Amino acid sequence: MPEPAAPEVSDGGGGVVGLPGKGEVEVQPGWTPPSVPGVTRREVPAIVAGDTVQHERWGEGVVVTTSGYGDDAEATIRFGEVGEKRVLLSYAPITKVG
Repeated sequence: MPEPAAPEVSDGGGGVVGLPGKGEVEVQPGWTPPSVPGVTRREVPAIVAGDTVQHERWGEGVVVTTSGYGDDAEATIRFGEVGEKRVLLSYAPITKVG
């Protein structure tokens, strides 16, 4: 089976890209992809197995396990309605309740 041909770029203004079997597609010069909103890092809460936490979306849960340190710290938390979730503590919207 022959290998597919690589896309060819036209030199007529740099705005046309040839796609094998698909024809040509015009590309706007200077195009940049749209920006994606960043995810806010949070302060890592000091939690251990057995602690109760509150998540902004999933509600109250109990910490089952923790692992890692600092920004790499993770926790598995059991929430009443959604079950167990493994979260990265530097991003998860949780606060320690008790």
